[in-house]
Amino acid sequence: MMTDDQHATPTYARRSGVYLALVGLAAGASAVLFAASPEVSLAEPPASPDAPDVSIEGGPDNSGDNYTWTIANGHTSPIVYVEFPHYHATLFFAPDGWSTESTSLVNVHVKDSPGVCTARVNEGSTGIPQGRSGTFRMRIHQAGTRQGVETVLVRFADGSEIHVPGVQLAVPEAVSDRFGSLIGLGAIFLLLLAIHAGRRAKARRLANASSDMAAS
Repeated sequence: MMTDDQHATPTYARRSGVYLALVGLAAGASAVLFAASPEVSLAEPPASPDAPDVSIEGGPDNSGDNYTWTIANGHTSPIVYVEFPHYHATLFFAPDGWSTESTSLVNVHVKDSPGVCTARVNEGSTGIPQGRSGTFRMRIHQAGTRQGVETVLVRFADGSEIHVPGVQLAVPEAVSDRFGSLIGLGAIFLLLLAIHAGRRAKARRLANASSDMAAS
């Protein structure tokens, strides 16, 4: 015949297993939340010392709806083409003498996906010569976006080009932006369940121990 301790051992093991499983689920939910954080990003590779000298300054205004950049050319050849990646852009503007073309602008029946806004100099125009700058503007629909950084492509009349990293642009929301609060609440709930299960298991062990002492 099995003793009370032998009956209690499997039950205790099962309860301990449930407790450890709940703790594991809470830890896993927290790991997902932090792994999805957009703060961690890979460093951009350093520019080649022979790369054309171009700077892009600017970003969003206070509303977050309008982005403005100034592209300054330090290269000997004029800038004749610029390509901005975008997410949820609605309008794109280039300096006088340039033509623009965009993909995946926010519109009815247009797939919700990243796109590009390009600008190229018109025939007969000089583009942006050395020592000069041009202003480019973009309007975005903020829903589902956050402020981030992207790489802009710049091409010159001599056929050379450069990818300029670190340009402020609207990018898609990360998983943690959309569901971070829900994941956090879920992790807290699971942790509370684990604590409660642990306390109940401890209380039962103490009660069983007291019963055994009284019986003996």
